[in-house]
Parts: sequence; C-alpha cells; structure tokens
Amino acid sequence: SPEIQAQKLAELNNAYDQARQGRVEIEARLAELKKWQQQGGEIGAEIILSIDDPILEKLRAEIMEAEIEQSNLLQSYKEKHPKIKQADLKVQSLRQNLRKATDTLLKKLETNVSVARVKEQSLAESLAKFKREAIEMNNKRLEYSKLKSEVSSTEELYNLLFRQLKETSITGDLERNNIRILEPARTARNITEPLQREQIIGFGVLIGLLLGIGLAFLFEYFDKTIKNPEDV
Repeated sequence: SPEIQAQKLAELNNAYDQARQGRVEIEARLAELKKWQQQGGEIGAEIILSIDDPILEKLRAEIMEAEIEQSNLLQSYKEKHPKIKQADLKVQSLRQNLRKATDTLLKKLETNVSVARVKEQSLAESLAKFKREAIEMNNKRLEYSKLKSEVSSTEELYNLLFRQLKETSITGDLERNNIRILEPARTARNITEPLQREQIIGFGVLIGLLLGIGLAFLFEYFDKTIKNPEDV
C-alpha cells in the first residue's frame, strides 16, 4: 500500500543519512589523526577530543604525569641520575606506546572508513532501487485504476444494453400475443378501378345538363307572370 511504501522509503532515507553521517565522522577522525602524525606526534587535548579514543586519552594522561614527574625530579637531581634516567625511559616508553596505539587506530579508522563507504554505497543503491520500484508501482497503480474505471464503464454500458434488450424482448412478446386480425385485406378483384379523366368530364357534363333542364322546368312551373293573351 502507499502507506507501507512511504514508511519503508522513510526508513531507507534515515538509514542512508545515518550511514553517511557516520562515514563523515570517521573520515574527520582519520584526517585529524593523520594531521597529528604529520605534525610530529605532539598530541594535545583538542586532538584527543576530536579523535575521541579512550586509549589515546589514557596514554596522553600518563605521558603528562610522567613529564611532570620528570620535571620535578630534575629540580632535585642531575640529568645522569638513575631516577632521571628511569623517568626518561618511562616517558619514552609511553610515547612509543602512543605511536603504536596511533598506528593501530589509524589502520582501524581506515578500515572503518572503507566499511562505512561500502555501507553507504549499498544503502544508496537500495534507496535508488526502491525509488525506481516505487515509481513503477505507482505507474502500475495508475494503470490499474484506469483499467478498473474502463471495466466499470463497460460493465455499466453492458448492463444498460442488456436491460434495453430484455425490455425489447418483453415488448415483442406482448405484441405477438396481443395481435388480432380485425379485417382481412382485400384482393385486387374486390377493388373498384379508379375513373379516368374523360369519364369524370363526361359524367360532369351530363349531370350539369340534367340539372340545367330540371331548373328550367322548375322556374317555369313557379313563374305566375302573364306573357300572352291566352294566359289572360
């Protein structure tokens, strides 16, 4: 789901950021340690804090105590006194241990930097791969939604056509069941031929003549005027 996808993406981003930050911190410690070596191995409190190693801190404290002890002895004894020589040997031994510890820490930091870089690169590749897969998944999800919408539209159209077809079938059945023959069709023998134009004109002249003669007799019959001596 998109929620799980977003959660996993956030976890990968967080892991990648932590790996990158860890690699940067180790590289910074390594750079400080190499800088200290190039400066002759004079280690100070600020170098100890930046390198952040308990062994170096302990050796530094022991060297400072031995140097203080050596300085105090020089106030009471000469340089060739056995106690002075013993103090010198102690300081030299501690400084030698510091160089060995520094070399060991240097190799350790170089190894840690290599491991951190590999881890960071692996997480970067995993993050990039997940992003590509997420994009592909989103595209497939959009395509699925589109196809689902098309299927839904097609299904609605199919249901509509099916209902119309069903209604048409029911109407057709009703019409077939309710049809009755009210009057049989007449054949050509029972149909009177239409009158021709000449026949119509002849019938019109004849009817007009008969009507004219009938009207003349009718007017003559009802005419009461005197027209000749016989009428008188």
